[in-house]
Amino acid sequence: MHLQIFPTFCVFMIINFIHFPILLGADNELYTNCSRLYPCANIPDIPYPFWGGDKPEYCGNPIFELNCQGEAPNITIDSRPYRVLSINNATFTLNVAQEEFWNNNCPAELHNATLDATHFQYAPTTEELMLYYGCRVIATGSPIPNQFNCSENQIIDTFGIYVTANLPSTALITSNVNCSNGVSVRVNQTAAEALAGNASGNITQVLNSGFGLVWEANNTDCQSCVGSGGRCGTDSTRPGSFVCYCSDGSYLTSCNSIKISSGR
Repeated sequence: MHLQIFPTFCVFMIINFIHFPILLGADNELYTNCSRLYPCANIPDIPYPFWGGDKPEYCGNPIFELNCQGEAPNITIDSRPYRVLSINNATFTLNVAQEEFWNNNCPAELHNATLDATHFQYAPTTEELMLYYGCRVIATGSPIPNQFNCSENQIIDTFGIYVTANLPSTALITSNVNCSNGVSVRVNQTAAEALAGNASGNITQVLNSGFGLVWEANNTDCQSCVGSGGRCGTDSTRPGSFVCYCSDGSYLTSCNSIKISSGR
């Protein structure tokens, strides 16, 4: 009997001895991969929750995918593309500009600025800017301020008007102007204030300055993870769930908290 039990016990121990390093190696690989620098277009390193390019999805959050193919990263928010101008991981903010308005005051299609309120909020430095298109002077009167031209031949037969919070729309929509369309965009508050104080301001520069967004993606958990020496990511075995990759395995929120199985 003892001769039968001993070999079985030895086989069991050998299997577990082999299996444990494989799991530990997988966890170490996740930790190592998410510890690397990952450039994306002109940004030298994209932090969690962002991923894209060479950075794998498990090192980020699925919602925060970046397209790294152009001269600057792009992110899609509520089905609209935005150019990422900068990322500040310390304040959980990024500066973006609506892609269709980049170097273009007069896009072929007009889309109001919208937001995925679950993951993003406008930064306090953001201000709304109204752009009116197809405007015509229908009666003589005082000069129309804040105009910009959308005519290819540079002849202002129809024109646009911009309106900021510091210049209410009621001041511009007068009896001598009629506009056929309008759209709401977001811009940097300082740039908008400068534009409101300068009737000949450069609307292109203001639109290109972008605006701030504050993101939410397990921010507190990620701070705890990084503070404990870990790397933030997403557990693919629990779709959308935060995971902290550590040198000795994967944990629920921070290293030495609740250990979980490999997240890949």
